[in-house]
Amino acid sequence: MEQGEGCVHKWYDVVRRSAAITANVQKALHMATTIIPTQRMKFTEARPQLSELLNRVYDREMRVMISKGNIPVAAIVSVDDLERLNQLDAKREADFEIFREIGEAFADQTPEEIEANVDRIVAEVREEMRRERLAGKTT
Repeated sequence: MEQGEGCVHKWYDVVRRSAAITANVQKALHMATTIIPTQRMKFTEARPQLSELLNRVYDREMRVMISKGNIPVAAIVSVDDLERLNQLDAKREADFEIFREIGEAFADQTPEEIEANVDRIVAEVREEMRRERLAGKTT
């Protein structure tokens, strides 16, 4: 395989992975269908009503952000919210891993070389698409 072909395969992989990231972001946005209000409370306010707050969080009526002094330190959220947060964190880490892999794939090239290769590959793909369009018109 020539060096140019290797670059083409790398860039096709970059595009494919970028599309997967976009689909995952859209999926995460669809998961958040209901806006649940967040109530801010000082710890001293929350402690005596903890049982009631837990019931309201369980019923998805609210989330609670708890502060000590004026510093937010914790939150009370539903188990569903926590699971969704954990899934989003895991997906985010996987997406960043893709970016790390892409960076490693091109670590041996300068930004100028990458730009030149991208320009060349884009020109090659456009020429290939032009030929396919012309071939389709003549048949």
